[in-house]
Amino acid sequence: METDNFKNFAKYYDLIYGLDTYKDQPGEIQFFIQEAKESNTSVLELGCGTGRVLIPTAQSDIDIIGLDISKEMLEILEQKAVELDLGPKLIHANMVDFKLDDKFDLITIPLNSIHHIIDKKEQLKMFRNIYLHLNYGGKCIFTNQFYNSDFLSLKEYTFIETYKENTLGIELDLYLKFDENKKTLKERFVIFDKNLDEEQTCDLMDLYPFTKNEIETLVCNAGFKKIKVYQNFQYTPYEDTSDLGVWVISKIN
Repeated sequence: METDNFKNFAKYYDLIYGLDTYKDQPGEIQFFIQEAKESNTSVLELGCGTGRVLIPTAQSDIDIIGLDISKEMLEILEQKAVELDLGPKLIHANMVDFKLDDKFDLITIPLNSIHHIIDKKEQLKMFRNIYLHLNYGGKCIFTNQFYNSDFLSLKEYTFIETYKENTLGIELDLYLKFDENKKTLKERFVIFDKNLDEEQTCDLMDLYPFTKNEIETLVCNAGFKKIKVYQNFQYTPYEDTSDLGVWVISKIN
């Protein structure tokens, strides 16, 4: 994960992925809140970003800990929490190799954040680390996007979508291309900001386009034996036509 690029992009992050702006799947936030309410321990959210899921979870009187690799994202989240009189514990660490003394009944990775881990050894290391931080009977819930062949055939940066904030005078144009050598999708944002003298280009990160079989193999090799996957946040069993995977994997004896 390329953390340096987040330093410049963090202030624009909520324009795309904020609670009021991101085009989430129906019931997503409530899904994570309800799952968290069933936990007997604190909930650990990996890749918490600026708090899109963490803040409404904390507002539901749930003890939640947020972990993220970006200091800038955590600073924005901390400021939001202060303004809302919330006090979640925030940890600056990598979700691949974090080490905490506590174990949890629930660890979550919302918003398809597993795609940020592009190295296959680190992917397995991450799930093994999650397994170690779970109590027996505990579960990890994460989501991923299944990219179709249209995305994987993008040989050059191709315009995908525009995000606008007219009040602030900001526009972000998203471009994607598939890197044949790395087998990753590359994200590029062109930033138009009235406070900048000229447009800026930010190559934000690479995304690894998992297949369902790859994820199943990873979590099994990490030790998880009970695996469920849904195509939405209403627990509808996954079908191959869905572009969303909602995974619930459990640590059992």
